[in-house]
Amino acid sequence: MKAIADYSRTVFVNCPFDDEYQSLFEAVIFSILPCGFVPRCAKESMNSDEIRINKITSIIKESKYGIHDLSRVEYSKEQKLPRFNMPLEFGIFLGCQKYGGPLHRQKKYLVFDKEDYRYKKFISDISGQDIRGHHNKPALIIEIIREWLAHVSNKTIPGPRFHIERFNQFKKEIKERCKKYNWDYDKLTYKEYTRLIIEFLNLKTIEILDSEINS
Repeated sequence: MKAIADYSRTVFVNCPFDDEYQSLFEAVIFSILPCGFVPRCAKESMNSDEIRINKITSIIKESKYGIHDLSRVEYSKEQKLPRFNMPLEFGIFLGCQKYGGPLHRQKKYLVFDKEDYRYKKFISDISGQDIRGHHNKPALIIEIIREWLAHVSNKTIPGPRFHIERFNQFKKEIKERCKKYNWDYDKLTYKEYTRLIIEFLNLKTIEILDSEINS
């Protein structure tokens, strides 16, 4: 039987998966693991038979925490339409928190946008909450996520500089670490990327390698 990560340590990651966002996505995933939490996102499963929205709602149900990046809602020149996936998934998370029962009312979330207060132009209903602008800077993302996880979990977590320095070192080593498995850095899957982080951090106390996301 597969071990599933503890609900209280699981973080749903709702963010873009495009090439432009890749460096930020890598920072988001990296920042969660050394804080003692397990990242979950739609990329963890490559089962084409599974309906995407069902997969997302299952992950949300299994996650106490959520990180939602709404920075990619701009009009697409290719599709000639805006992108609503991230706001939709954020709305599902809020609905689960509100109506999902006592366990889900404990859910906590962090919301990112590209710039401070920009969200008021396209999703003003979330005004009054702490929406953080990351300005497309991986180091700032790591700092904000570390600060937030320490606050909502009341855990003692090393300061942001420590995590940023380790992330920078990991980025320097990642291509060399890929050689151990004959992996191509530019074609890493989500599971492969998380495995490399876990090995780099030597996270023996996190059962992520036996969890659902790396089964």
